[in-house]
Amino acid sequence: MNDNVSRGLPLRYTVHGGTELIVKKGNKLRAPSFISPNFLFVSQGPYRQLNVGAYAGLGSVIAGVWYRHTFRNSDAAILMAGFRQGVFKMGISYDLTVSGLAGQSGGTYELSLGILFDKNENLRKKKRRGDINDCIRMFQ
Repeated sequence: MNDNVSRGLPLRYTVHGGTELIVKKGNKLRAPSFISPNFLFVSQGPYRQLNVGAYAGLGSVIAGVWYRHTFRNSDAAILMAGFRQGVFKMGISYDLTVSGLAGQSGGTYELSLGILFDKNENLRKKKRRGDINDCIRMFQ
């Protein structure tokens, strides 16, 4: 009998942290230039993964480099490029496999699309008036 069916999956723990360091202030016409170092640690059952890297932004252009390491082997170098325009951001990344699977996998592409709600003036006004529920406040 397979005991995993009745127990379900092991809990997954995730810790993510980072900061944004402003290199050059922006204005109404130009976004600030920044560097944003980050890390992501994931643990589920016997598996552990650590991603470390940084993003950099210059005006509306964003680029980043990450390194993904599972605790059993080095896994991938990740390259990312994208742009921000108004409330929208879009990026493309490429996972370059550096493990023993490098010859077989060929790497992976990923496309990401995002909406930056805090950049929308109407939503900022509603938040100031209290028309939007700030669910994060319950953790403060």
